[in-house]
Amino acid sequence: MLHLPSNTEVQKTITKTFFFEKAKANAATKQAFNKDIKKITITNVITTSTIPALLKGKTIESFYVVNIVVNSKEYDQKNIILINKTINQNIIYAILHEDMIQIAIYHTKLFVTDWMPIDNATIVLDGINMDVVWKNIVICIGGINVEKDNTLEQQINIDETRIKINNEIQILNNKMLKERQPAKKIALFEKIQKLKTNLNNI
Repeated sequence: MLHLPSNTEVQKTITKTFFFEKAKANAATKQAFNKDIKKITITNVITTSTIPALLKGKTIESFYVVNIVVNSKEYDQKNIILINKTINQNIIYAILHEDMIQIAIYHTKLFVTDWMPIDNATIVLDGINMDVVWKNIVICIGGINVEKDNTLEQQINIDETRIKINNEIQILNNKMLKERQPAKKIALFEKIQKLKTNLNNI
C-alpha cells in the first residue's frame, strides 16, 4: 500500500484499549471514537535504517504510516487529530473504507486528500533528508503552493488567513444581497472592499 519500500513495512496493531488508556479518554470520547474508528495499525516506519539513502533531518529523524479503518466515509476528523495528539509522532495516515482511501497528515493542522481508489494512493519519498521528505509530503497531501520565500508554516498560516477572509466576504455578500436599506447596504459594501484590500495585501 502507498507503494513504499517493502523494508519499511511493519504490522503493529494499536488496540483501542491501549489508545483509550494513553489518551485518558472519557465515556463520550470513547463512544465517538468507537462510532468512527474500526482498527488502527502501524504499517510502515520511515527511518535512516529502513531507507539508508535518507539522512536525518534537524527536526525529523523518522515518521510512521498508520492505517485507520473507518466505519463510514463521514467520520469525524477530530478523531484523527486525537490519535495524532495521543501518539505524538510524525505520522502519515492511510484512512480506509472498503476499497477507498484518504491520505492525511498533521502539520500545524490536519490535511486530508479526497477519497480515491486504494491502488491510486502513493507516497513519494522525495528529498535528501527527513525534514525535506516530510515537507514535500505535507505539500503534496495539503495541495500547498509555497510562495516566494515563505516557509511551509508561514504559507499554511497565510492560506488559513485567506480562507477566513474569503469566508467573511461571502457572508457579507449574502447579507448585502438581502439588505434593503441603502445605508446598511453601503456599509456592508465598504466592509467587503476593505476585506478584499486586506486579501490582496497578504
